[in-house]
Amino acid sequence: MPNTMTEERLRDLECDRLMAAGLCMGATTIAATRMAAHIPAAARMFELDGAIAIMAPIALLATLIIGAIAFIIATDQKSRLAAGILTAVGAGSMAAAVPFLRQCLALYVPDTTAAWAAAVTAFTAYGLCASIAIQDQKPSGRHAAFSAAITVFALLQAAMDGSGVFSMILAAMGMLFFTLWRAPTAS
Repeated sequence: MPNTMTEERLRDLECDRLMAAGLCMGATTIAATRMAAHIPAAARMFELDGAIAIMAPIALLATLIIGAIAFIIATDQKSRLAAGILTAVGAGSMAAAVPFLRQCLALYVPDTTAAWAAAVTAFTAYGLCASIAIQDQKPSGRHAAFSAAITVFALLQAAMDGSGVFSMILAAMGMLFFTLWRAPTAS
């Protein structure tokens, strides 16, 4: 059977692979927040006060920028191990943004929870990665919209899962798809 892979389909699949890294980063923020709630020392991170509360907006921007830069560097790696490590660094940076975002959101919505801040951070992480992937790969409009809709739905389901198991599964699947899958060559 001949390989009927077109250039457009290859761009679509590569865009999906890059979006999977965004899914990994987003799901990791949700999973880390769910797990942090069960660890007393980690749960105190969400109660920022003093000077760190004043620095929360700057720390939030810094952690999001570090995550985005790690993703951009990971997309150019030929080594799967390096891409995986950089994606993990980006996911950790995005997860570190959650307490700072909660502090910033508390200024406007006083009853903001850590889970809500994690969901907002997850969608921000995915949005950054998806926009970079779409700009870089230029997939077909229908395919990009369909892939984004499926991923947003999966992140919504992860955000509503109280145990964090679904978000851990999504994070693992996103990491494996991003690091291990390679597009076939065009015929």
